[in-house]
Amino acid sequence: MLYLNKNQTNTLTIPRLNDLGNEAGDVYLFVFKHEQQNVNLEIELTDVSLFPYRYSEFEFTLPADLEDMTFDGEYSVKIYEDGLLIWKGKAILNPTMYGAETNEIELGNNKIYEGDRT
Repeated sequence: MLYLNKNQTNTLTIPRLNDLGNEAGDVYLFVFKHEQQNVNLEIELTDVSLFPYRYSEFEFTLPADLEDMTFDGEYSVKIYEDGLLIWKGKAILNPTMYGAETNEIELGNNKIYEGDRT
């Protein structure tokens, strides 16, 4: 599982990606797809790992590098090298932090208030 955060640089570490492709390469195509949408979000990332024989490491910033990735929740992730699928998995985009209040129930008319609604 890959964990992503908005408004900061994300570091993705994947074990030995260069072993899964045909040749050792350092540029991979990442395709993110939100679980409730049918839109593929593509980005090419370069492996910046200091030890590529042990793991692959990628860095990108949200939303600067992938502007359309705005929906929180789960994404399926596929990684391609030279058009061949070499890895697939899941990623979670964490929501931005906000002040949340506890739910209050007003007896009599069953109104429920969530978060910062007034």
